[in-house]
Amino acid sequence: MKPNIAIITSGYLPLPPVKGGAVENLVQLLADENEQKNKLDLTIFSIYDKNAKDESVNYKNTHYVFIKIPVIIQYLDLIIYFIFKNIFRKKNISSYRYIVQRLYFINKVSKHISDITYDKLVIENHPTLLSVLRTRKNFLKYKGRYYYHAHNEITNEFGNHKYLINVKEFICVSQFIADSISEKLGIKNKTKFVILRNKVDEQKFRSITEEQRKKI
Repeated sequence: MKPNIAIITSGYLPLPPVKGGAVENLVQLLADENEQKNKLDLTIFSIYDKNAKDESVNYKNTHYVFIKIPVIIQYLDLIIYFIFKNIFRKKNISSYRYIVQRLYFINKVSKHISDITYDKLVIENHPTLLSVLRTRKNFLKYKGRYYYHAHNEITNEFGNHKYLINVKEFICVSQFIADSISEKLGIKNKTKFVILRNKVDEQKFRSITEEQRKKI
């Protein structure tokens, strides 16, 4: 029987990545590979997007679960973004763009992983997403079976320290990220950290001559 894996993405950009996104494209590479080799029973949680949903029907070995955001939630986020940008004049303004949307997304995913059991959960790159374990006894249900894919340093735990230190493994894109998280969380057990460097689709590149390289 194939492992039943669920990947919880950011709740910002959709998958398949019709609107781009570095992490989103990396997750999609896994889905593309699984489409060829069919080694995983793969579920990907994504924000709803019509074009993404249309694209998802081409994948037979990956189940995309789309969370549709109500219009009222979108308006609330626009108001919050406006306030922080124009009144408080925050510098890192992008972090205030989808606050309510992410909370809504987390709640819907939390209910889904409570209703359906997965062998393993993979949390993609943001500590807030660990909040899916806060309710519905999900922490007890998935303890020892959830992983954190780290592309960036963790600068804010968002109240999820308990869930961070109980991560089964941190899958880190570099040794620097692994060391940073280990120090930040005070985790001395180095076996909880594995390095999986980012990959690219080599088929999108071609060999060129030295003359062509210089011209480019």
